[in-house]
Amino acid sequence: MPDEIKRFASRRPPVTFEVDDEKFTAVGAVPAEMMKDLMAQAENLRAGGAFAEQYASIKAIVESVLLPDSLEVFRARLADLANPIDFDVLAEVSTWLVSEVYSRRPTPSPSPSPEKGNGDGTPSTGGPPPVESIPSTSPGTDTST
Repeated sequence: MPDEIKRFASRRPPVTFEVDDEKFTAVGAVPAEMMKDLMAQAENLRAGGAFAEQYASIKAIVESVLLPDSLEVFRARLADLANPIDFDVLAEVSTWLVSEVYSRRPTPSPSPSPEKGNGDGTPSTGGPPPVESIPSTSPGTDTST
């Protein structure tokens, strides 16, 4: 039996997304060393901390993967009063990039959810909450009875 060569592909086409009808392009694949840093930034977000630290992590995730032309426009819009990219959109883009574009599986949420959820639970909205809910989350609060 001849030995078959297992082939792996690590090159993927760039990823394009829109913010207010303006297109931005990010790399299609992230080098392993950079992915380690992206995941560390995502872990920093889940750990909480000061708002400035959280903002820096979110911004670092997005800025590290945008292609140069997109990065220039994106950075300008983060401070543009006439055509802004606000914090919520920045957080959504960051979460989407890390959990859906560059990971094979979504980033884990702070509280695990059961695999077999066909019971009486309320369905998820589909988006991972860690980045989007940072400013107002309070993980120790339980409002159910």
